[in-house]
Amino acid sequence: MIKIVPVFICHKMGLIKFEGREYDFDWQSILMFAVCAPLFTVIFFYFFDWVWLHEITAKITIYTLNFLTGAENEVIRVNDTFEPIEPWRLIIYLKEDGTRLPTITFTKMCTGIHAVLMFVFVTFFTPHSKIRETTKDIWSRKIKAITITSLLFYFVNIMRMWLQLYLYSVGYEWEDIHYSISAASSFIAIAAIIIIHKFVPEFIMSLLWIGDEIKAKMQDKNLKSENKKDNEVQSEKKDKKPKTNSEETNENVEQKDA
Repeated sequence: MIKIVPVFICHKMGLIKFEGREYDFDWQSILMFAVCAPLFTVIFFYFFDWVWLHEITAKITIYTLNFLTGAENEVIRVNDTFEPIEPWRLIIYLKEDGTRLPTITFTKMCTGIHAVLMFVFVTFFTPHSKIRETTKDIWSRKIKAITITSLLFYFVNIMRMWLQLYLYSVGYEWEDIHYSISAASSFIAIAAIIIIHKFVPEFIMSLLWIGDEIKAKMQDKNLKSENKKDNEVQSEKKDKKPKTNSEETNENVEQKDA
């Protein structure tokens, strides 16, 4: 029998309690996360060619596809001086009669490294709670999350290519299956976020903290605005307050003296 345990998130100003741990952050770590996670993803993706990963991924994909389907597809390296960073080609044969289909160039995006890097650095730069008891094991938790999500993305990406190449070999147009299946496989990002939350709840908690802080600042701003309006109304009422008999008598005396 599966026991369903309710999960409660308790909020206080600047503090979030979740599953027995307390989370509190600061804007400096939030800013570092917002800047460094996308910056390092872009740097590692564009400043490295990842050709060694092209070879590994292409060969794993073709050899396992051949093993599973009994096909004789090939992966070859070409010495193309115009494309030194994309030297690997996939040769797929039509399953029906063995006709060689147009060659497929294996690109950096085919490795799935862009998605892996994104979640690696999102996890790595996730802000740490200021509560020492909560952060004492955060690096071991981050390493577990990075390892599991990276392997998940890598092998799901290979399975995506299995499906695309198999459909290509049975007669489907490459353009029809390439982009549609690639887009459909992006659902794996949801699974990756769930895994990250399992090991590093700080990711979601920091987002909740940002929402709480913004909400608190907006409420504080509205309260100050309301207080200012109340003060202005009170000041106007005071100026329009009817004069008493003693105030009128004093004014008359002042006029006579003048």
